[in-house]
Amino acid sequence: MSTTNASQATQAASNANAGTTQPSNSTQMTTVTRNHKVKCNVPFLDNKGSDYGQWSFCSQLVLQSCDLWGVIDGSYTLPDRTSDPTAYDDWMQKDMAAQIQISTPLKKGPFAIIADANTAKECWDKLTDHFRGKGEQHVAYLMESVYQSALSESESMETQINKMLESAHNLASLGFGLSDKVLAFIIVMNLPESMLMLKIILYNTPSQELSSNGIIAQILNDEQQCICALGLEVSAFYSKAGKRKSKPDDKQKKHCTHCNICGHDVSECRKLKAEKEAKAYSSGKKLKALPMPSSAKIATAGSDSDSSNTDSPTVYRATVAEDAPIAERPMVY
Repeated sequence: MSTTNASQATQAASNANAGTTQPSNSTQMTTVTRNHKVKCNVPFLDNKGSDYGQWSFCSQLVLQSCDLWGVIDGSYTLPDRTSDPTAYDDWMQKDMAAQIQISTPLKKGPFAIIADANTAKECWDKLTDHFRGKGEQHVAYLMESVYQSALSESESMETQINKMLESAHNLASLGFGLSDKVLAFIIVMNLPESMLMLKIILYNTPSQELSSNGIIAQILNDEQQCICALGLEVSAFYSKAGKRKSKPDDKQKKHCTHCNICGHDVSECRKLKAEKEAKAYSSGKKLKALPMPSSAKIATAGSDSDSSNTDSPTVYRATVAEDAPIAERPMVY
């Protein structure tokens, strides 16, 4: 490294009494200097803001430990530049250090939100309003993510429950907090069918013994017992559960190419069978009444003497298609 680059790095590190940042894949290592060094691991805030709760909690702790939170919550107001220039410069240095701490663990999406902010408080408020939200739409979204988050057996229960708890925490920060017992019942309601027995047991738990922490502990314990009973690795257990859930039944596999309806194939299609029978019946000729030729004689059941009778009975003849069903062929008398 050249002498110029080294001096620039040293100057950047000493600017605003704040150190440089060294990003990693999962966390942001930030070194803040104020009479002493403090090394803090702050998680990145991704573009979706799904981990905003964790990021804001860790960032606030870091800012408080470095005596920078006062410029954000307003407890350390901006002094007058003319009457107290020293205090003014100190506030500006702190505000700049706070902006560095807030902005460095941000991905491109969240960083674009605060790109035009001028103070640390403005940065913090913009991120809070965007990811924690203001208004009824965001509240409705959070409620839906809490009440209708059906837990899946193909994913870790702990991960899914933590997402529900984070949404419940965000609701509480907006003035829509849930009691601990209500939250416990919501978790039980969203359990998968494979945990039906545990679900019944938890529903019958006495009210005074019901708590979200106790419910979560029993769910995680039951999940671990299932994994151990099957003798599978954790990843194999979730993979098998996912395949079992996505496996379609036999009826869903079948698809008729004639009527374009699922649940049966063309060999079982009733519509096609009815069409064939109707076509076969319509291809036969109608019955015709034909007179018996004068030379023909009909013998009666009584005696041959009746053959002299001059009345010539009418004989019905019909021509029927060979492929017509037997039940549909007319009788000839």
